[in-house]
Amino acid sequence: MSIRSFLDELRESGRVRVGPPEPERACATPDLALREADGVLAEMDRDARRELAFEPPPLILPVARWAAALFQRACAFLVHREAGAGEVRAGLSRPCPEPPSPRAVYSADLVLRYLPDLAVLARARAPGDPLVGELVRIGRAWPLSSVGMPGVGPVETGDFLGDASLRQLYADRILERGDLSRLDGGLVSESLRASLGLAGELAPGVAAALAREASAAEACR
Repeated sequence: MSIRSFLDELRESGRVRVGPPEPERACATPDLALREADGVLAEMDRDARRELAFEPPPLILPVARWAAALFQRACAFLVHREAGAGEVRAGLSRPCPEPPSPRAVYSADLVLRYLPDLAVLARARAPGDPLVGELVRIGRAWPLSSVGMPGVGPVETGDFLGDASLRQLYADRILERGDLSRLDGGLVSESLRASLGLAGELAPGVAAALAREASAAEACR
């Protein structure tokens, strides 16, 4: 399946069809094929902007293409189980073409936001599968996209928290998914308190954790 058709299905239904992963030596999707997905990625960008608070960073198409190819390959490894651990690691290790920044985080998230759903499917099939470990590694590297993923552990959010739109999106996802592991006692927690306001009943688990965090901080003064 072409990357364009893959993204069309992902965008429209969240359900995709994939062929077997290519051999490691051919794992780089040709640039021309990736560029054919630009129209769908632009539509995904427009969809995302309509739902975000404030003004999100500009789209970087090479990063969005990279994320799309990475995610398509991860889906292929989930469906076609013949690949060994080394092939899975090699197939999912191609680095992002841009250094970390709010623009890169936003652009990758257009596709990587589906990462937690893929991780659920991978764990259900085989919790000890190398694919699960690779998805966790990717989730740790892209914390905006991995909210709610078990096993990710501590994350570094400095690449995007300075952007008001992405900070609000991060807080919204934490509230929606109840991911208490993302509370940091700092800017993230402040954003969560501002989002909740007096409506703690909307996310009681997060509200209770924030209250405990505040009490602990007060006791240390």
